[in-house]
Amino acid sequence: MKKEKTFSEHLLKAIVVAIGVALFGAVFVVAAFKDLYAGYVALFVFGSLFFGTIFFYFIYIFFRSIQKLKWFFGSITVLGSIIIIATCNLDIYFKNLFNNTSLPPEYNEYQDLESKAVLQFKNKKMRLLLDCDKDLEQYMTIQNNLIVGASDCKLLNEGRISGKIYYKFDSLGNITAKYKPSESDEIFLKDI
Repeated sequence: MKKEKTFSEHLLKAIVVAIGVALFGAVFVVAAFKDLYAGYVALFVFGSLFFGTIFFYFIYIFFRSIQKLKWFFGSITVLGSIIIIATCNLDIYFKNLFNNTSLPPEYNEYQDLESKAVLQFKNKKMRLLLDCDKDLEQYMTIQNNLIVGASDCKLLNEGRISGKIYYKFDSLGNITAKYKPSESDEIFLKDI
């Protein structure tokens, strides 16, 4: 006949196991993290693992006494899986795995802006005004005019312009002014 352990024997065994697990976790934290707060984190990990192991031990003893260890480990597996899925963004991965990458039918007439052709939108046309190798500088004036500073660019069907040049466009995209600075360094100040 098997002798049943008393509560104090179970508690002593749980404390010994908890100290071992908690020390291992604290040593791992101190070895892995070399910053200013590693000691505090190790103390927190030690306390959490110590009390968590004791709690886990008594829950394990309870499920073993009612012979439902499969339920116990099954629930731990399910809970662990949910935590892993939530923290690793696996839910987003699985959602994106089944997404359809084709465009919906209402976007079949989509025109790529990189094509550099004239784009037609119902009764409006959109065409490229400047073709530049470098990024454009853009300034909006108080009168709702756009000033664009460009370097080494091509305007519409004109030849390539070397050096810095400024274009002033009205709200409809028409060029109202053009300025090419001299070779000296000039500073462009925005409206105030």
